[in-house]
Amino acid sequence: MNIIKAVGIINFSPEQVCGFIMDSSYKWDDMLEESRVLYDLGEDILVMYERFKFPWPVSNRDFVYGLKVLRRDDGFFIVTKSIDVPGPEVRATVRGEIVLSGFMLKKMESGKTE
Repeated sequence: MNIIKAVGIINFSPEQVCGFIMDSSYKWDDMLEESRVLYDLGEDILVMYERFKFPWPVSNRDFVYGLKVLRRDDGFFIVTKSIDVPGPEVRATVRGEIVLSGFMLKKMESGKTE
């Protein structure tokens, strides 16, 4: 299993960054073809669908995953994992798996986010 960690400073508050991450209308990647909420289960739990177009010879991919926001005094944890629920089936698209992914958004004294 590959594990990747990246740390950076963003010039927005954790609330703003969290809102951006959860906004399925924003196209954050050139390969992103579709992003939408399939189910809003309340209590900061969403079931999401995303579809990506890849250049030949790589097959297009889509993902159905659960997203949970955990609110903390110093920011947020956002956790995602693929789940097995009905989602769109698109021809010539391979269903990808998110084993476990997420963000830790930590509030800095400057109002920025780490």
